[in-house]
Amino acid sequence: MFLKINSIWLSIVASLFFTINPIFLGNVSKIGLVLAAAMLPLCLVAIQKVFEKQQLRYLLLWIALLNISLIHPFTMTVNLLVSGGYLLYKAYNNRPFIAQNLPKLLLVGLVGLLLNAYFLLPIASIGSVSKDVLSSNVDAAPTDYTSLIDVANTGDIFTGMSLAKGVLKDYEFYNNSTQALYFLGIFTFYVILFGMYVRVEKNLDVAHRKYFAWALASFLLLLLLAAVNYLFVKDLIKLIVGLPGGWIFRSPLKWQLYIPFAIATMLVLVMAYVPRKSHKIALYSGLAISFLLMNSFISAEVYNKLLTPREISYFGSLQQADLNQKNILIVNDESCFSFASEHSAVMTELNQILTSKNVQVNQISLDTADTINLSAYDYVLGCQNTAAKTLQGYDFNMQDTFVDDAFQLYANKRPKAYVYSNQKVFALEKPQQIGNKYQLATSTLGTEFDFTDAPTTNKSTTTGLQNAYENMTFKDMNGSSINTSLSSPPNSGKQTLYLKNSDNLNYKLTDNQLSLTPEQQPEYQPLSQNNETKVLEIPRTEKLTVNYNDPKYDSKNIFPNPSLEQGPWQPKVSDCYAYGDDPKINMDMIKDDKSNGVQALQLGAQNHVACTGPNDIPVQPEQNYLLSFDYKSLNGRFAAYHISFDDEANTSYFKRLDNTEGDWSAVTKNITAPPGARNLKILVYAYPDTSGINDGLARYDNFQLTATPNIQNHFYLISEPKKVLQQPKKVSFEVANPTKTTIHVQGASSPFYLETKESYNPRWSLSVDGGEKLSVPDEDHVKINNYMNGWLVDPSKLCQSSCTKNSDGSYDITLVMEFVPQRWLYIGATISTLTLVVTIGYFIYISRYARKPQKYVMRRDLS
Repeated sequence: MFLKINSIWLSIVASLFFTINPIFLGNVSKIGLVLAAAMLPLCLVAIQKVFEKQQLRYLLLWIALLNISLIHPFTMTVNLLVSGGYLLYKAYNNRPFIAQNLPKLLLVGLVGLLLNAYFLLPIASIGSVSKDVLSSNVDAAPTDYTSLIDVANTGDIFTGMSLAKGVLKDYEFYNNSTQALYFLGIFTFYVILFGMYVRVEKNLDVAHRKYFAWALASFLLLLLLAAVNYLFVKDLIKLIVGLPGGWIFRSPLKWQLYIPFAIATMLVLVMAYVPRKSHKIALYSGLAISFLLMNSFISAEVYNKLLTPREISYFGSLQQADLNQKNILIVNDESCFSFASEHSAVMTELNQILTSKNVQVNQISLDTADTINLSAYDYVLGCQNTAAKTLQGYDFNMQDTFVDDAFQLYANKRPKAYVYSNQKVFALEKPQQIGNKYQLATSTLGTEFDFTDAPTTNKSTTTGLQNAYENMTFKDMNGSSINTSLSSPPNSGKQTLYLKNSDNLNYKLTDNQLSLTPEQQPEYQPLSQNNETKVLEIPRTEKLTVNYNDPKYDSKNIFPNPSLEQGPWQPKVSDCYAYGDDPKINMDMIKDDKSNGVQALQLGAQNHVACTGPNDIPVQPEQNYLLSFDYKSLNGRFAAYHISFDDEANTSYFKRLDNTEGDWSAVTKNITAPPGARNLKILVYAYPDTSGINDGLARYDNFQLTATPNIQNHFYLISEPKKVLQQPKKVSFEVANPTKTTIHVQGASSPFYLETKESYNPRWSLSVDGGEKLSVPDEDHVKINNYMNGWLVDPSKLCQSSCTKNSDGSYDITLVMEFVPQRWLYIGATISTLTLVVTIGYFIYISRYARKPQKYVMRRDLS
């Protein structure tokens, strides 16, 4: 229809190839994505009809087709850009028609907006098109969407032309015995297609010649976009992905979905000009053979894997588990990503099971797992034993293992409800070493542990918790002394010190100073023995100074060539990701930009990962060390470091560092040499620029390493809030849907914290049900445990009209917790539905009116 070729046989052949081909079959598990891509030719036809029929109602059909494309944002965007460009082209060539119908065009545009209100209003409510807004990743660092570009591509033109892919496959395109037949079928098709074009090219009319040129150019462009490794395609895609909303282009493989349209267009054009019937029969036969050769194996794969009923192979017990309104944390590291890339079927099954459940799923990398409260999760899923060490100190037990012990599922012995109340929330300066604080709260203080970041919290209602040497740096050290200070939170009340004796310490406490030493000295008192905790109530002070003195330590820097004044540690840069040729990595000494001394180390990377480090550093087993260095990452997250020991378990630690925006920043890390370790290895890195525009540059300077006493997580200051909080007598809830819950609070006599396992988002609201629908203010909506929603609920402020007051002065409150953009989705869906009904009614009316015979009345001229 679009090409003005009316042969029924050609339409059948083109339709068969367009719908049944290796690309579409290879993505049939994502049938919505295939369907959305297939809307593009229909969009073009709808726009063509607008100007052929001179009727703007076809624009509404175009809008409807774009809505189907919205199954995936990528296809929606591509279909809109391509068909929108065609619309502008046709409008320019039909300017008089556009000018005459401008009011109608505006009306159609308004109808189009109303038809799309169901997704425009929620997006406007969220205020962002970033995928991070609703991400399941609880890491603080933003997701690097450009990293997928290096993986999700065909890699070369040949693979793209074969209509196959080598990565992220749901089905195999061929095996060793059928590979030759597959490629024979593919390239037989190309021989027929381009051979016929050579024969009939001179007979093509001007319009069809242009269509063929456009289809061929699109075919070649799509091959380049899917391969990414030619010209500047990778750089361009990474640049686009870095733009707002550009994450939808993060997988170049999706460009393959439009290749069948380009090829089918070329096929119809050349076949329409084959003159003889005998030639057509021969060509149809050749196409049929190539069609069978290229599709037979993958069709059998689809039948066996998708259409044939099969049992859960790897996660059967997880499928049977009751995960309704539960939450599960997946702890990942590099070994998990490697396993996922090598066992796609396993990961597909896991994803299918989790998406089929009403379960809240979060993910976090192993190196940041100690920044959240793991006790807030019902389950923790680790792979390759990543979660075992992280869960030490928490009340979890291993419930099950999967895939030959590749995955371990841990269950919380004391799970919390989906919605619960708490009278005590701890305020931390920053979320770190959460496991130790959890043990202090539950074991020593005998209370539940939930926390929030102090800078964003009403401190008059939170309990301050400070670890004396949590942020120890080299500036705090002076010979055998280590000094720090603890500032009292504003509006805090009673203060208490909790001192855990680990080295037979002695202490002296004055009004604003605590002194600690393992030496016996006058005026010092011994701490409790046998690792018991000494509890000292102290008068409130604005600042408490803590001094630890141990003559066995001297704060000497044992890092070799710490400021690289003697040049680089190694004569040449190392390649820490040698996956191919042309690494494009370098190492230089920079004299005009350093943080200490006369020069700094600079590592640069364009393709591979550059790394270097000193030779092994001798250490003592089970000794604590403090490592510190300065780094500068120039306009990207290019810097990283790796620590490893030579113990039997090969203990190691890796950290990708944040972007410093071109400024120097310090890294401080407390490390403990594991039993049996005699040497420490440190490497620093430079990662390539994922945008592909510049080299990834990272600079390093001022390395320090010294042995320290075991003083972390032993000395805590607890500051009670001035406002007394009290839990209500009972909290119950009813989940209407995943975005709305009704909460019944009974016996609330004072402020309390109400918390939910739903991932934190500022668009969640908590309001009183009925009456004036008073809401908890935004400033009292806080992030709990570094990922959950929490609200400070004050009954005296909320219960002005819609609460029930009890005889004892307490209140019974009915609250509604709701994700506000979902409300806008319902409003938008109502608007879109009403608009659709009115539009359909209008079309039915005008179609009947057009078919109704007109009555004419003849009048006689009496003049």
